[in-house]
Amino acid sequence: MSPGCTAILSTSTATSISGSRRSIQRFEAIDRRFQVVDHRFELVDQRFAALEQHLDTRLEAVEHRIVATIRGEMATLVTTQTRVIVLGLVGALTANTGLVLAASRLG
Repeated sequence: MSPGCTAILSTSTATSISGSRRSIQRFEAIDRRFQVVDHRFELVDQRFAALEQHLDTRLEAVEHRIVATIRGEMATLVTTQTRVIVLGLVGALTANTGLVLAASRLG
């Protein structure tokens, strides 16, 4: 080879190596950016997990309050219904007693 060709080849090789180094540096910079983004996604995942746990806890508390309210309402309804039945029976018994006494005076 001629000295001119050798100089061109070595310049071309040096440019190619320099370009490769820049490409590698760019890829490393992109890799670091992706690592930062991955870290941010991990933080977001942790926040969502904490939020989900907090939401589950609150929903469970609401569920307990609803069940307690329903139980209280059912107890009130049963008590009211029992009072109505007892008072109705006492009234019927009193009316029948009055009828029996009236019939015994007539007879």
